[in-house]
Amino acid sequence: MNKESSPQGGQEEQREIVEGIKAFEREQMRAWLKTELHKEQAKPNWRKPLAIAASIAILLSFGWLTYNQQTYWTRLEAKYETPMPEVVLMGSTGQVAENKAILRKAKKAQTEKRWHDALEMYQYIEPYPELYDDYFQARYQMMLIYLHQQEVEKAQAIGKELLERPEKHYLKEKINALLKDLKQPKFLFFG
Repeated sequence: MNKESSPQGGQEEQREIVEGIKAFEREQMRAWLKTELHKEQAKPNWRKPLAIAASIAILLSFGWLTYNQQTYWTRLEAKYETPMPEVVLMGSTGQVAENKAILRKAKKAQTEKRWHDALEMYQYIEPYPELYDDYFQARYQMMLIYLHQQEVEKAQAIGKELLERPEKHYLKEKINALLKDLKQPKFLFFG
């Protein structure tokens, strides 16, 4: 009996043919994948450098925003800090001498970072017509202390009160600019 005539022989032959076809298809697939892989490697890959650049840009912008947010109050204080004129007590009497002494003590407390003491002393300065410069200085320094303590509402209230006063004073320009800066979002402040 020959192999071809038996039913098992026919099945075995068909199986060999199918296996041969599968092997041929695998070889064709491997050859095709190799050519495609070489084509891909030959193309410039722009996605990876672009992804890296985008990641770096995101990290830098986040870092910049965080830094800007953290240093906002320090930069704002430095931009608007105004040295107070030297307090002179010679020939001063009454309320003038008292205001000058209070200003000197308050400024010393402020430089020593005793904010609460400085605020208390600055509040004692009254807006007498002959002492409006002392009053403006004291209220402006109070504004800066409140900003240092991040009590923006109190600082804005003092600033608005000083701007509404009828006296002309050189600090009004600074106060106006400071109030405008406070309206900006913190991360946009470049002062």
